[in-house]
Amino acid sequence: MLFVRHAIPGEQVIAEITDLGPKGRFLRADAVQVVEPSDQRIQPACPWSGPVAAAAATSSMSIWGTSAS
Repeated sequence: MLFVRHAIPGEQVIAEITDLGPKGRFLRADAVQVVEPSDQRIQPACPWSGPVAAAAATSSMSIWGTSAS
């Protein structure tokens, strides 16, 4: 079983596996690109939400974690 954040049932997405569940019974993943959107998908009010935000946060973590001393 695979659980994908930022995806809606019926969509085709490219996902990155992020975690293995307890005892290896399931996987968790984040959608990084929506290939075929669902009819139920709407544009978010904030452009920094969803898969784009997850990718941006991951690539910027090293910048946020540095000290400016």
